[in-house]
Amino acid sequence: MSIQTPRLPKRIRYFILPLLLIANAAFAQTMPAPFSCAVQPDGVSVRVTIANPHANDAHCTAHCEFNTTKAGTLFIVECGASVGAGVADKELCVKTFDSGRVTKLAEGKGECLNSAVKAEDDKDDEDNDAMIQRLQQQSKDFIDAARRKP
Repeated sequence: MSIQTPRLPKRIRYFILPLLLIANAAFAQTMPAPFSCAVQPDGVSVRVTIANPHANDAHCTAHCEFNTTKAGTLFIVECGASVGAGVADKELCVKTFDSGRVTKLAEGKGECLNSAVKAEDDKDDEDNDAMIQRLQQQSKDFIDAARRKP
């Protein structure tokens, strides 16, 4: 007599749980944030700053695309850092363009992810891991019990 392993725990671990985590990440509180992408007086470097709109610490990122003197070339800068609550002018990075001069900002955006939401996500991950372990143990107990029956 052969006993098949229940498939539910495997499905939860490899299909349903990742979908839940992706859905959870999609609803994280990422907010647009005031930012600055500025060409420096030397014409070859840029300075990127951001402000944190959240009431607590957050991870903030900025994406800046600059026109350059080199035909058909954009200088793309992306940087991020943890920014304290209420900080109005946090320097994220200073980058240098080595293939000509930077002329002006073409496009940019800044956003901050609320760290309180990340802490909740980490707690959810721990809860999901505990649930998976419980389901795996229940499956193992079920198989062991089925093997003991005559």
